[in-house]
Amino acid sequence: MRVLLLIFLVFFILVFAGVWRGMQAGILERLSPVSAALQKGFLRLTFPVRLYRKARLLDDELSRVREERNTLLAKLGNLEVVQDENEALRRELGIAQEFRQIGRIAARILLEDPTLLANNVLIDQGEAEGVRVGMPVAAPGEVLYGIVENVEAHSAIVRRLRDPSSRIAAHIPGKGIEGVIRPDITGAVWFDLLPENPELAAGEPVLTLGLSGALPEGLLIGTTEGSLETSSGLFRRIRIRLAQEKRPAMLFVLSL
Repeated sequence: MRVLLLIFLVFFILVFAGVWRGMQAGILERLSPVSAALQKGFLRLTFPVRLYRKARLLDDELSRVREERNTLLAKLGNLEVVQDENEALRRELGIAQEFRQIGRIAARILLEDPTLLANNVLIDQGEAEGVRVGMPVAAPGEVLYGIVENVEAHSAIVRRLRDPSSRIAAHIPGKGIEGVIRPDITGAVWFDLLPENPELAAGEPVLTLGLSGALPEGLLIGTTEGSLETSSGLFRRIRIRLAQEKRPAMLFVLSL
């Protein structure tokens, strides 16, 4: 009896399962058009939202591109201004044409001395790029910024002109006045060891004299300010305002 009951139960389950599958297939077949219609309707309803999102993304991207364009144009404009100023400065100071043939290694400042005087800076070019100890470093406009003091593989330390240990032979063009740039520990920069009564006034340009083999003649150091003072013995001195006080965006290591 139990065997017959078990057989009947299995038969019933199989029959019911087959019927249910048929019913399920029929239901799905009837619902598929409705589902497709609902899906299309949903897509139509959400189309404006999706279009708005795409428009926002495109607008944001366009704004970013415009900002980059404006930034590049501003940099280009500043570069042209600097180039024009450099040309005017060269003409005014009578810098020789061949001066432009000096080798240049473009560099950027990685780190500045955190002390108050900020006498040293670290640049991103080193021995592998051709930088050597003693090479002069100039800012745009052929302005002397400092001297390479230490060199690593891909970096170098530049001692700025304001450092008290700096000694640069200098002169005032057209007047035959020669002396030495000597900063002091207070941060003042002096044009020192001048003759007893030089004809000097404030605003005179002071250029490198180029006595050493590594330092070319004609780099702008700064301009005189104030009046003559007694230095030592028969010598006089006058204070110098350095031409490059602020941190420049670009530096050039010069090689003769």
